[in-house]
Amino acid sequence: MIRAVGFDLDNTLIDFMRFKEETAEAAAKAMVEAGLDEDPSILAEQIFEVYDEYGIEYQKTIGSLLWEKQGIRDFREFERIQQAGIVGYQRRKFQSLKTYPEVKPTLKKLNEKLNRSIYIITDAPRNKAWQRMYITGLYPYLKTEHVFTLDKTNERKPSPKPFEAFLEETMFKPEEVLYIGDSLERDVKGASRAGLKTALAKYGQIQQKKIEEKPDYVLENFKEILEIV
Repeated sequence: MIRAVGFDLDNTLIDFMRFKEETAEAAAKAMVEAGLDEDPSILAEQIFEVYDEYGIEYQKTIGSLLWEKQGIRDFREFERIQQAGIVGYQRRKFQSLKTYPEVKPTLKKLNEKLNRSIYIITDAPRNKAWQRMYITGLYPYLKTEHVFTLDKTNERKPSPKPFEAFLEETMFKPEEVLYIGDSLERDVKGASRAGLKTALAKYGQIQQKKIEEKPDYVLENFKEILEIV
């Protein structure tokens, strides 16, 4: 019997890749408006090249782009264009960061069924996770103690340690928990290694290398979770 549900955050509850695409475009446009002589579409592509190299949570993306991709060495020009890009990103951030449409009404019903036993287990740093949940309005559906971030163990999925820390703190048995995430390689594999039941958020899945990991369930739409629990 499933007594609790754990969720990944980005691309599972939050439409994170759309957010990243829109903010990359906004940052690129702002840098061009600040005087950077480059096609905005090329700059947006280069932002994702930096993400590919350093990770999607990398905090110095604009600086790395200007230094490594654009070769800017004049400090005054570098800082001026960098700050323009950061402001463009931040302005767009609050408009673009949203949950998938079905998430909030589904979480409301799920809370009623599970007596608020809904948890977040994410690789995002604690400050970023909470920032995203406040921007998107997810926080009313979760208690503070229900959010497990990278800061908890300093181990990223597919390590089983984030899930083991969750089990130790909540006292649930592994077979009582269903974990839902968009990555077979990280979410499904990590949760399975800790003994949890798993569901793949196929609706949020981005292109990934093929692996043999098999989830217990596959969700084409977020609200399908109500058919399982």
